[in-house]
Amino acid sequence: RLLGLRAEVVWIETDLSEVPLVMANPARLGQGFLNLLVNALHALPEGEASRNMVRVSVRAENGGVVVEVSDTGSGIPEEILDRIFDPFFTTKPPGIGTGLGLSICHGIIENLGGRISVRSSPGHGSTFQVCLPAADPGEVRVPAAADGPSPLPLSARVLIVDDDRRVLAALSRMLPNHRTELMPDSQEALARIRAEER
Repeated sequence: RLLGLRAEVVWIETDLSEVPLVMANPARLGQGFLNLLVNALHALPEGEASRNMVRVSVRAENGGVVVEVSDTGSGIPEEILDRIFDPFFTTKPPGIGTGLGLSICHGIIENLGGRISVRSSPGHGSTFQVCLPAADPGEVRVPAAADGPSPLPLSARVLIVDDDRRVLAALSRMLPNHRTELMPDSQEALARIRAEER
């Protein structure tokens, strides 16, 4: 969607090497990296596709995994660098961001025992570096293909509660094999749960 709004092609370059496994919930880790990518795309100016780039690199380092998301966007002024992971802090115009993306990403990475840092130069872009510890080989369990991607039964009844109908629709589409019930009213949903409706 972000690329479409720009009406120009922005390309993403990857540099991926073999790395050890990390112990993480794939959905949460994916959410963290998605927030970094969206942030990088927001930093790129429109109409300069030939100069716009987002680069993702992954490498093994010091017994762990380092992932870097770099952009050639506007960069971050030095005076606000220490605030970018604060909840609700944003430099984006109204309607573009809530100021939660980097804060959520920071929380996810820290909860995994990792760390996230940023290098930035105004007018020359930013690089977010995520360092994650490698998993202990004794704790690693790679799921078999038969395990499937979801802990839910093959066809579960799922109640999705959110006040944004677009979020409800998107989450419902992400669960095509399940019977989803969408509720924009949290109080009504809570009453149904308290009534022990399954």
